[in-house]
Amino acid sequence: MKKLFPYLLLLFIALFTSCNSDDTAVPSYKKITEEQKKLLLGNWQLVQYSGPEGESFNLFDSGVLITYSFLPEGKLKVDNQSNRFIETMRYSSGFTRTGEFTHLFDYVKQWDDQENKREKLYINSSFNSMAFDLKVTQEQLILISEEGEEFVYKRMFGGTAYPTISEEEKLAIIGQWELIYIQAFDGTSRKFTAKEVVIYDFSMYDMLVINNRSAEKKGDYFDRYIQTDILNYYYQFDFLRNNREILAVENLGQYVMHVTHEELFLYHFDGDIIKLVRIE
Repeated sequence: MKKLFPYLLLLFIALFTSCNSDDTAVPSYKKITEEQKKLLLGNWQLVQYSGPEGESFNLFDSGVLITYSFLPEGKLKVDNQSNRFIETMRYSSGFTRTGEFTHLFDYVKQWDDQENKREKLYINSSFNSMAFDLKVTQEQLILISEEGEEFVYKRMFGGTAYPTISEEEKLAIIGQWELIYIQAFDGTSRKFTAKEVVIYDFSMYDMLVINNRSAEKKGDYFDRYIQTDILNYYYQFDFLRNNREILAVENLGQYVMHVTHEELFLYHFDGDIIKLVRIE
């Protein structure tokens, strides 16, 4: 028996080591290539979101600017320049807010799910961590979360930047303005006399009140600008024509604006020009 004991001890150690090795072994899994990891680095603009139940939101068409900067040291900077959020987003809304995050590539062993045996991109914050599959080329990045959300980005080349309307300008537009002049896209125009009073009142609550006190409607194109009404206004980015932040007014369109203490000019992309003067 004493002669058998050393052999039994060696057999026990071998079996224990084998079992322990099986528990910690990493099975074969699909890795994200080094080329893909390098392509991820840089600046990206989020242009499309799709949810797990078919809901979607096109940020590009809606003028919402959210940018992502993936840095080599594992940092991620998110800048929501529109300060707007995707209402249909269920799981990842925290990752569309301005802030600093971290990112890393990792594999989590899941023995019971063959499809999940792959390396993933993890984006982490102080309050959450999410895993994404990624597809990346020189021009496009697609991130797909485990919950089924899909984020589509386009690369921002050469430090792409869109001019913004300053906070000072957004504050300066608030108040009452008198409509003085309109020029239409076809070159026709209308000047308003001292007896033709139309007031544009921009409130700090993103409401525009148009008050036509005495201007005559003539049944022409200019009537749309003198109709008494209460409209919403907001700021968005125009990625198709002006490549900058613009002023959007409900039912009246989108405008590049120029404001001083005394005057406000609104320029529509199709050629309309509106001039107003401040009422002290």
